[in-house]
Amino acid sequence: MSFDAAACAAWLGASVTIAGVDTPLPARLVKLLLVAFGDDMFAEADVPDSDDVLVEDDIKARLLIWNAVIDDVCKSQTATVLSSEKLRFAAWFRALYQGVVTLDASQKLVVITKEMAADLAAQSMTTLSELGAFELALALGRAVGPEEVEGFNYGSPYMHMVGAIRSAKANKGSGRGKTLDTLLGEALISGDKSEVKRFFTDLCHRLTNSNLMPCFARAAIQILTFVNKADQNIRDDLAWIIYMIEVRMKYMGRGIPFPFDVELSISAKETADDKRRKGTGPRGVIVLDGAGVARSTTRECLAEMLTPAPGSGDAGLVAALSGLQMGLADIGTRLDVFGSRLDKIEGGGAVLPKSKCWICQSDGHLAATCSTAKGKELREKKLSSAVKPAAEAK
Repeated sequence: MSFDAAACAAWLGASVTIAGVDTPLPARLVKLLLVAFGDDMFAEADVPDSDDVLVEDDIKARLLIWNAVIDDVCKSQTATVLSSEKLRFAAWFRALYQGVVTLDASQKLVVITKEMAADLAAQSMTTLSELGAFELALALGRAVGPEEVEGFNYGSPYMHMVGAIRSAKANKGSGRGKTLDTLLGEALISGDKSEVKRFFTDLCHRLTNSNLMPCFARAAIQILTFVNKADQNIRDDLAWIIYMIEVRMKYMGRGIPFPFDVELSISAKETADDKRRKGTGPRGVIVLDGAGVARSTTRECLAEMLTPAPGSGDAGLVAALSGLQMGLADIGTRLDVFGSRLDKIEGGGAVLPKSKCWICQSDGHLAATCSTAKGKELREKKLSSAVKPAAEAK
């Protein structure tokens, strides 16, 4: 069937859903566009098929043509061009060929695509404004107000929102108000995820006790579920941190992954293993395990080593100190060996004079293994200062 005047009238008479309401084109605009069709201002080629789903660039290009058609027909009919009718036609056209359309105060006209609708459902959010508030709260670690969400764009970084800009200005140079991404960057260097975990815990508490937006209670549950899933599936701290970083990169402006992103977790584990093989992982404290093999630990592991077993009293603490002292002595010996090898390499095979111990001014050993009374005293002071926080915690 050809696209004649009757087919054009049927097309222009279609109703679409805008903000949950069946909405037709204004009667005046329909009448003008029928005149435009009769005057050959547009043709069948300008009208997409009923089952077409147009991408954003195609929508924009076609709306430029239709706006020109409306201008031209109004001039030919000596009618006034109404901006409101142009906006209504744009909303009608988008809803007809892109999907559900909703109206948003900050963005005027928002098209809810299938991908966006799926993300909203996964995050337990009902509008893009709620999703924007969730995204901003997740980044800043606090509850945010509706006015702070202005500037949010689906799939875009949170930094463009008003609340993020204000927070950055308020905390500039103060060291306060660290964002989730800042803490993740620091955790990647230290290998310690405790600050990130504390960030999530504090955020959930703040959201639960906030009445700024009704979606925050649901958001707290989403975050807790997300963190618990990560804890259950990723036992390695470094892989856990990398997973969180990759989640932020992949899901920026969309919330957090539901269900658990298995592929991303596998990738994070592989990246963590690769960092360890290349020696680019976090630099922890080097200690010896029970078999005398050197291993890298974080600050939490060191505190665990220096904490006496229940019921062991001072004897357990002394044993822990003794083990750590043996580990330090072994490291000192190894440094001496490495230093000797380095001297040979740099000297073309000839052994260069060794550095003297700065404590006793003797050759043949370093300060870390100095056996003089002064050397032992200095080591004991360092050990006691390291153990003091752990002892106070007990």
